[in-house]
Amino acid sequence: MAPTTGGRRRALGDAIDAAPGPSYRCPMTSERDDLLGNDVPSKRRASNPVPSSPVPPSDLPMTERRSRILALVVREHVRRALPVASGALVRHHELDCSAATVRSEMAALEEMGLLSQPHTSAGRVPTVAGYRFFVERLMHNAGLPEHHKRTIRHQFHQAGWDPERWMRLSAAVVARSCGAAGLVAAPRGGSVAIRRLELVDMGSGNVQVVALLDDGLVHQARWRPAHAYTQAALDQIAHALNEDRVWGPPEGATTPTRAGGPFSDASTPARPLSLAAEAKAAVDELAGRASQPAAPRLYHAGLSQILVAPELADGDRLREVVALLEHGRGLESILGGLPPGGVHVFIGGEPPLERVPYLTLVLSRFGRARTPAGVLGVVGPTRIAYERAVPTVGFVADLMTRMLAGDPEPEAA
Repeated sequence: MAPTTGGRRRALGDAIDAAPGPSYRCPMTSERDDLLGNDVPSKRRASNPVPSSPVPPSDLPMTERRSRILALVVREHVRRALPVASGALVRHHELDCSAATVRSEMAALEEMGLLSQPHTSAGRVPTVAGYRFFVERLMHNAGLPEHHKRTIRHQFHQAGWDPERWMRLSAAVVARSCGAAGLVAAPRGGSVAIRRLELVDMGSGNVQVVALLDDGLVHQARWRPAHAYTQAALDQIAHALNEDRVWGPPEGATTPTRAGGPFSDASTPARPLSLAAEAKAAVDELAGRASQPAAPRLYHAGLSQILVAPELADGDRLREVVALLEHGRGLESILGGLPPGGVHVFIGGEPPLERVPYLTLVLSRFGRARTPAGVLGVVGPTRIAYERAVPTVGFVADLMTRMLAGDPEPEAA
């Protein structure tokens, strides 16, 4: 039997998620197919499935009952992706009023710009303003259940000390927990300090220089010492360098690679050096290379979970989502301007997502003052499960921050 459309789209998402994740530079926002809508060709501007017009002036007060009805409509629409009828709310929730009263309150919420009615005989759906009101005032902020936290900590504990693996795991964890696509933009390059150094005898006169940077990434280079050495001598030098923590290219240097340097084609330094001085020069050159500016490395997971969303049934929208996750298209200004601390919710239809009213981003930075901050979060339809996405993203970002800073193992946190 031929696969269904939903099955084909899930398979497409699984294939993309399974593909290798090379480095990509987020395109500048001047590109013609920018996700944020700068100079987007008209044929790619899809209709807006979530009413995003400004909230009209209204003297109606937001009562406790209206707040509860709005919250229920948001939760039901998130769960079922269908307009919510007054009768359904009365049947499935303990409301102290009739269906007629609920319809009246829904009409008031519509007048306030928080709900919309797709057509006369339909129920209501949240507007962009309704989602925003829910996120900022009505959403439960109880955090993740403790057993979910333990499960996530255990997953990171099993990953061992492998920051590259942590990035991929972070995207997978938030995707699976939130039922959306997970996205991690990991920091690379810039003025990054070396946290720990190892010198490993690889045999045949080769030494592997392994540096763990403060941003959690590992840089390596091969060095051929001019002096005789043993592993014990290399361990002693590495210990001394780790204690002193003084390394890096000369201040103001435009390139870390020096003619005749330890990693250059020349096998002999310009002047005789001791083994310790050779090692110091090798580490300085590696630190300089690690400090060169580079684009963030993007990781994603869970694309198949959102490809079946009715909001993304349009082929152009699918291509935009894939471009966002694969290439970071349109994300550069968002990631670059994301404030530190807290979880930030970008709802489709609001700036800067006016052109993609069917998507929502829930993002948070990770990393501390001494480490370049990365960004992790989830990408999903506007009716994403906010009450699950916000605490999950916040918890995993905090966990990544502590792990990259060398705090105790996750399970002990």
